[in-house]
Formats: sequence, C-alpha cells, structure tokens
Amino acid sequence: MAKRDDVLAGFPPKISIDIPPAYQTDAKSPSATGSSPSTARSPAQGCQSPGRRRKSKNIRATVHDFLRECLTQQSPWSEEQCRAMLAQCAELCKGSKLDVSELIQEPFIEGRVLVYWAILKRSWQEGASSSDPAAADGLTMALLAESERTGIAPQTIEDVRHACVALSDDALFQRVRRRFHAFSPTLSGAEKMLLRSNGVSTDFVDTAYVVEGLGDGTTFSASLELPLFQLRMRVVKKLSVEFIANGRLWRLALDVDKGGVWRATLGIAAHSQKAYIDVVLSVKEVSPEANPSQCTPVAGSRYVSIALKSLLSPLVAGYKREVTQRLDATTMAAALQAKSTTYIDASGTLKAKLAGRVQSRKPPSEGDGCIIC
Repeated sequence: MAKRDDVLAGFPPKISIDIPPAYQTDAKSPSATGSSPSTARSPAQGCQSPGRRRKSKNIRATVHDFLRECLTQQSPWSEEQCRAMLAQCAELCKGSKLDVSELIQEPFIEGRVLVYWAILKRSWQEGASSSDPAAADGLTMALLAESERTGIAPQTIEDVRHACVALSDDALFQRVRRRFHAFSPTLSGAEKMLLRSNGVSTDFVDTAYVVEGLGDGTTFSASLELPLFQLRMRVVKKLSVEFIANGRLWRLALDVDKGGVWRATLGIAAHSQKAYIDVVLSVKEVSPEANPSQCTPVAGSRYVSIALKSLLSPLVAGYKREVTQRLDATTMAAALQAKSTTYIDASGTLKAKLAGRVQSRKPPSEGDGCIIC
C-alpha cells in the first residue's frame, strides 16, 4: 500500500482552520440565579451553540475553498490520490455535524455540484484523451464513490448527466452507469428475479456502444445488447437503455402497451438539443445454435428493420415529444416476438443496432433517407 505522503504528492498544502472557542453558557450556579437544580435549564440546551454553528460554517467554507483549489490542478490525479484528499476533508469535519459526502454534493460552484466541474475539467486536462480512462477519471470517480456513501443526491445525478451531455462523452457516461447504480434504470423485483435466476448480473444489464459519424456530426450508430429480451417483455413489459451521441442523451424504451402491442420509443433527455431524426432500429438474423457470446450470422442473413422517424416535428428534450413505432409494423419485425425466432441468440439476448441521421434544424426534405452505419 502506498504511503500517505506518496499518495498526496503534488497536492495543495494540508488544509487547516482556526476554530473559535466553543460558546460558554452562564457559569453561575443555579442557586445564584434563584433557580433550583431540578428546574435550571441552559439557554443553549436542545440546540447547537453559536460557537459550534460558527465552527461548522467555517469548516464548510474551508472545505469548499480547498475543493475549488483542487479543480485548478493541471495534471490529473489518480482515484487513490483523490480519496486521500477527501480523507483530509473528513478529518477536518470530525467533531462537527458535517459530512464530506454531503458537503461535496452541495451546489457551491455556480449552482452546480463539484463533480459537474470535475467532468468538464477532463476536456482540457492532461491525460483526458489517454487510452487509459482512469488517467482522467480519478477525481470524478472518487467524488461519486464518496457521494454514494450517504446516497447520491438527485442534483448530483442530474449534474453528472448534464456534464456528460455537454462533452458528448458516452464512454464516461457508460463507465459511471456501470459502477454506480443510481445512474442506471431501477430494476423491479420481478426483473431482478428473472435476471438472477437465469445467471445474468443485475449490476449493469442493458448496454450500448456508440460510434459517432465523422464530418458534420449528424450521424451515429449505437450497438445494443438487451439480455432476456423476450422474457422481460412478457413478464416485466418494459426495458430501456440510455446512451449519448451527437451531444444528446438518448433513451430507447421498449414496452408492451395495455393492448398487448410491443413498441419501441426513442426520446431525448433534458439538456439535449431538439432533434429531427431519421433512424432505424435493425436486428440481424442469427443462428439459434450459435455460441451466445458470438452470435454468428446465418449465411445470407436477413434484417428486421423498424423505422423511427421525426422529420416534420423534432424530438423535444425531457421526453416531452418522442417517436414510437410498433414492433409488429412489418411481418419480419413481428418475428421478434416469436418463441423460435432466429433474431435472438441462444442466451435470449437481443443484439440490435440503432443508427441514422439527426439534425437540429428541420431538413428541407427527406433527402437521402436513413444512413445505416
């Protein structure tokens, strides 16, 4: 294990604070004031003394100032170094009612929590584009790990999502989702039982791997893996996967409506630009005897294609306007629901691709149609 001095090498000086003496109540005895011992009551009894309140206020300000200074460091720190830095803050909070896990989740920098700025810092920090993501993720992951200790607050979740969208950084977004459950869709009890009983981990279920198109940045392709697709649709009746592409946070939701119709719905989350889309959800036919981990295509294999278009009116952030299509819109698409389908691998995983064109402004016409990357 690394020595503390080695871990903290290159850090700002150790934080310290001058604490005012604790507030003292009247030292006179009860008899001197005419009160009996049984009825005497300290004016500070039942509440925090002014001295302690001042101490907490000073500690909060000192910790916040120290954390601001940490953001100015030019070179990235490892997660171990960042945890050691947070341990310094925890030492300072001892003896008060303050908790570092809560202090770092206060929106004390321009109305945002610290981890929001830590993520944006990655865009210019040395090592942010390294092949080793840990080189730039240290502060982000340490802050979220400490936040998780007492519960990741709703604003922290929102600020992290916003920062990832601002950088259009799906890779970081997916790493955060894999590690911290607060950023993944909540699984119902029935869904957890289905997954665990079939040997599927509930830590990180549905996945997306995104490739953005080169050039004008109007195309993207997302490879999706949805375990136990048919079983979950029949029992739980809904599942969803999120990913970031073209500066937007997308959600593909698959559900079963009250009439028993299987549907696919595509929308964009808050902080995303409106989007006119021409996108296709496609599934390639596979061999049912294929190794589940390889999903071997059948010779001359066919595709199930489901169009998700919104060319006349845009998708609106916050899922205020989405586009929905039935999964049985075509005969081939209906095959996704068949028990003996060749479009789902032997482990029950649906491997699909969502790809196409997205624009911020209304296209003059449908143009060249959808691009499948």
